[in-house]
Amino acid sequence: MRFNENGRSMIEMLGVLAIVGVLSVGGIAGYSKAMDKYKTNQLIAQITEVVIGVRTLFTSQKSYAGISIPALLNTGAIPAIMRAGADESTAHHALGGQILIFPSTTATQSDGAFELYLTGVSESACKALVSIDWSQETSSGFMSMFVGSGYITDKQMEDVLTLADSNPAQGIYTAGSHDNGIPLSVAEAAIACDCPDIACTIGLKYR
Repeated sequence: MRFNENGRSMIEMLGVLAIVGVLSVGGIAGYSKAMDKYKTNQLIAQITEVVIGVRTLFTSQKSYAGISIPALLNTGAIPAIMRAGADESTAHHALGGQILIFPSTTATQSDGAFELYLTGVSESACKALVSIDWSQETSSGFMSMFVGSGYITDKQMEDVLTLADSNPAQGIYTAGSHDNGIPLSVAEAAIACDCPDIACTIGLKYR
């Protein structure tokens, strides 16, 4: 008597498992890339919202003297969703890093500008940020950008007063069409965002 054997051989099963494994790895990689892009877009939106919030809050003020994270959180210039839990003195951005802010200098006023910093920025997010023309709108107030690594405790762009004050050797880039002007080219962005500590610290100066 003959029996029909409908089972799968071990080789066939291993083949199926191999295909499933490849598809799973590809799916995870695709998901990770999509999430990274989503968080980067969130980060850009948060930066824009905070900058607009700060400039709006200080419209009637003579300077940015006294600017601080607690004050910006309490007035809503920094959205409550960016508050670090119950801590009313710390704010975090979409990538999980910390947000810092300092009053800064313009050519005519000691506290006529502010510097906004974001720690823990991934390399891909860094490349996206330095590739944006932050000064596209003439009324944006954008002055310069800092790209570095590690935690900072003070402003890094105090001496940036004009477009000529860029210093790529120190990670400082200013707006304009001159060499290393924001937005950076793809090649320049790759060099600027090659942070030794993996995560970059990004700063933006506005007047």
